[in-house]
Amino acid sequence: MENEIIINKLLQKWPKNTVAVYSWLKENGVSRPLAEYYRESGWLDTFGVGAFIRRGDQVNEFGALFTLQEYLKLPVHIGGLSALNLQGLSHYLREGTVTQVFNEYKSPVPSWFKKSEFFKVKIYNTNFLPVYKHLVMKSDVGFYQFKISSPERAILEVLYLCPDEFDLTEAFHLVENLVSLRPKVIQELLENCTSIKVKRLACFMFEKAGHEWFKRLDLSKIDLGSGNRKIVEHGAYDSKYKIIIPRDLKDGNNPTV
Repeated sequence: MENEIIINKLLQKWPKNTVAVYSWLKENGVSRPLAEYYRESGWLDTFGVGAFIRRGDQVNEFGALFTLQEYLKLPVHIGGLSALNLQGLSHYLREGTVTQVFNEYKSPVPSWFKKSEFFKVKIYNTNFLPVYKHLVMKSDVGFYQFKISSPERAILEVLYLCPDEFDLTEAFHLVENLVSLRPKVIQELLENCTSIKVKRLACFMFEKAGHEWFKRLDLSKIDLGSGNRKIVEHGAYDSKYKIIIPRDLKDGNNPTV
């Protein structure tokens, strides 16, 4: 009877389609042996080492991310193109595309999340932007909320992945559609960004797109570094931002390098 009371209280607190970990189970009165008892009794299923789900639940990357953020307090979030897609700000929905997850450099992520057979994620370990800055809550995908990048942060994460994992011309098309970014947020992120490549690409693309909010940025407060940056081979040189970019992004007669 006591075991049934404990599991019923647990299920009332446990959002559907999310993952439970041992630390959270312990906080709610469930020891490892008791968790195993509930599994054998048909209440729970294992979801990898140290992780459980309710029997019958369908857990995707969003429910798993909720657990990382809420129960394990890990500095991870959905970002880049995936965050823009979730906010209806991108048309680049590719079949089989994995969900892009950004993680503070060297923060440990459990294997049940990284190697799940139920969803596909790709984790980028980086601290080129301040942790937790300008994330937003996503709450319309289930019985829980989780944090993703704001549009301002997400587009900088897209540029961080260029050109190796995302095409620069496609990235510019994304920028063109971001007509209502908040200049104060962009300003803060760029001032605290540690990637010279990202900052130069961002300023170039923001200016080229001609959005009204770009005029409200103070570029004098953004450290763009010194020297040239070769973003691509055999591209066109932009003298203002000292970057070599694809020729189709650069207007006018410019030297190729």
